[in-house]
Amino acid sequence: MTADTTDPKIWIERADEDFRAACVIAEQKKELWSQIGFLLQQAAEKYLKAFLISKQIRFPKTHNLEYLQDLCTDIEQEFNNIDFGNLTSYAVDFRYPIMFSANEKKGQNIEQYFEIVTKVKNIVISHI
Repeated sequence: MTADTTDPKIWIERADEDFRAACVIAEQKKELWSQIGFLLQQAAEKYLKAFLISKQIRFPKTHNLEYLQDLCTDIEQEFNNIDFGNLTSYAVDFRYPIMFSANEKKGQNIEQYFEIVTKVKNIVISHI
């Protein structure tokens, strides 16, 4: 049996799982910042996709939060108020040992990313 990928509630449930996992890791092992960032990026991505699915908007396979944000903003301007910073880069770039900025390397923006994902979730929930 496969999940119904056209049901935004399923996307929200999966996003919530990623967000909760990021919270648990942050409470236990803050030094695992790249894993936390990855889970937060995944949560934001799934929340945005849930919104698009709820509005029957098609989108390509992508991890680019800014691209998804643009699609969402076409429908709801409130999404335009979100600055994802470097959160998109946690989808792929941070999975490999490449050069990062000093702030990102130490995970100094992780708290900000928790706030951003919470904001995305709140917008999505209020408009579905």
